[in-house]
Amino acid sequence: MLDANDIQIISKIVSDAISENNKVLRADMSAMFAEERKHTEAMFAEERKHTEAMLAQQKEELRAEMLNISAQQKEELRAEMLNISAQQKKEMHEDMMTIVESEINPKLRILAEGHEALLERMTPPEEIENMKTDIFILKEAVKNLGTKVKALQKAQ
Repeated sequence: MLDANDIQIISKIVSDAISENNKVLRADMSAMFAEERKHTEAMFAEERKHTEAMLAQQKEELRAEMLNISAQQKEELRAEMLNISAQQKKEMHEDMMTIVESEINPKLRILAEGHEALLERMTPPEEIENMKTDIFILKEAVKNLGTKVKALQKAQ
């Protein structure tokens, strides 16, 4: 038969296990997010370097051409440079969105599904409160029964 100390120990073990499970879950999720962020930042940096290099090369080519042309042609080239720059920004944005959709979003969905599964397995806080109430009642019942047993033992 369980006494009050046994019930307290069981209660402490359950609380510690839930707490430890939450710590491990948080640590795992933080590590996964950090790794994914590092990977994503590296991909974005590489794409940015590539785009900036292309843009610099095109600007240099256009500058060289601009030295040898008329004012009207210079205006046309400036407009073309702005157009090219806008187009490259749009392409860079599309490339980033493709990376986000193909690399990051699926991993986030998988992570969310795993998190949902863990949340489903965890005991809801209101049930824990009910369990605490039940444990308290059991403790009191054990105390009362212990008192009655001692009284009966003395009576014999």
